[in-house]
Amino acid sequence: MSELPISINDFKSQQYRWSKGAAQTARKLIGEVLRAKQLSLFIRYHAIFHLFSSLLFLTCLCQTLLLVAIETLCIEPTILILTNIINAILMFITSYIGNNEAKRLTLINNNKKLLNNEKFIIKLIKFLYHFLLFISLLQAICFHNSIAVIDGLIRKKGEFKRTPKYYVQTSKIESKQLINNKKQYYQRKSIDWLALADIILAIVFILKSIHCIFFIGIYLKFGTIIFTTFMP
Repeated sequence: MSELPISINDFKSQQYRWSKGAAQTARKLIGEVLRAKQLSLFIRYHAIFHLFSSLLFLTCLCQTLLLVAIETLCIEPTILILTNIINAILMFITSYIGNNEAKRLTLINNNKKLLNNEKFIIKLIKFLYHFLLFISLLQAICFHNSIAVIDGLIRKKGEFKRTPKYYVQTSKIESKQLINNKKQYYQRKSIDWLALADIILAIVFILKSIHCIFFIGIYLKFGTIIFTTFMP
């Protein structure tokens, strides 16, 4: 039975498995793709981005940490503005080229018939709304999935954890039934260090956003406020 994760822990467990699997697949097939003489340069180029799409999480994490570090050590307005512009461009390019899931959020592939009958401004608003949701979710799980990608690239073995299934038939579930179904799968015996790292990063970026607002000024830090606020 196919079912979407209904809790954040189940969702992160699923994303970890998918990201690690994608990295393992890329490591296994990249050599064959590069050595395949029958493939054109364009196909190889497309295949490389497709195989290494999981690196998107790692690049987003590096961009965010570097942005915070640069703006913490540097208070020159020109450099701050330039940093925000470059980071926004890199974020846009990375999210669209590196991640195939982003294609589902574009106006071309999402609700074609509906969008063709609407005005351009409505299309643009819908696009920006879904794109910001995509970026916020991407930033929220980038650290967790970055660890999964690294584990896959360095061939680190681990336990295969299935995503718990609750067999939800309706939109409303009783708490007792949910708990009973949860016990049929797995229970955490210790605190996950990845969850602690997520909390620490969330605190860092929240404090950084507050610093941007009250001490540096919104007009210099607007790009950083949006970028770092989505990270938690």
